[in-house]
Order: sequence, then C-alpha cells, then structure tokens
Amino acid sequence: MAYRTPFHDKLLWGFLLFTAFVALLFGSYAGIALLLRVIAFLRGKLNGRPILPLIIGVLTSPCILFLIPILLLSRGVFYFGLGDATDPIHPALKYLPMILAALAVVSAIISFRAWRYRNTNGSTRWMVSIHTATLIGFAGCLFYWDLVVV
Repeated sequence: MAYRTPFHDKLLWGFLLFTAFVALLFGSYAGIALLLRVIAFLRGKLNGRPILPLIIGVLTSPCILFLIPILLLSRGVFYFGLGDATDPIHPALKYLPMILAALAVVSAIISFRAWRYRNTNGSTRWMVSIHTATLIGFAGCLFYWDLVVV
C-alpha cells in the first residue's frame, strides 16, 4: 500500500487506541498531581520536584484525546485534511497537531533531562518516558498523514 491509514492497517488503529489510553492515564495522573502540588504550594509545603512534566502532560493529553476520535471516525481527514473535520467546531483547531508536535519536542527534552539528572522519582520518569514515546510516535503519524499545518 502506498498510503497507510488506520482504516487500512490494524496496527495503526491499535497504536492510536494505545496512544489514547496512555494519554488518558498520564493526563489523569498529571492533573491530579498538579492539583496536589498547587494545594501544597498554597499551604507553603512545596517540595523541590519539577512541575513542568505535569504541565506538559495536562496540555498534551486533551489534545490527543480530541484528535484520536476525529482520526478514527472520519476517513475524510486523511484525504482532505483536518480542517474539514474541525471547521464546524472552530477553524483554529486545524493548528492543534502543530501545537502537539511542538509539545512533543519539549516533552522529549524533559524526559531526557529526567533520566540524565534523576531529578524525579522512578515511576514518574517511566510514565513521562512512555507518554513521550507515544506522543512522538503520534506526532510522527500526524506528519506522515500531512495533518500538521506549518
């Protein structure tokens, strides 16, 4: 096949579902952890752990969870672009993959620094790394399907 979409390849379909599952889990974890850190900050008991991975997780997870149903429910997205599916909602949503790709680069830098300097605990490093890997894979798929408006 010259052009692979989730409608032609079950592996891509499964990868998109796995990406949505990871985004849901990490987004939930990041949202709860961020809320707890804000409460600790307001009480004056903030520890020195980095907060940027949590903010990136809270920003990227809703983007992924919005884009994946559009990709899995509409074949026209792959042939006519993301603007056809998102224009009835809001025209600015066609720029969402570009924002997601930029956040993937930031997430990769954060994940590399977390492993290099070991400034977070082990479970958080693993969660950030898995989220980053799926985010980079998803951003690569968006570039392959030419959905990133530059």
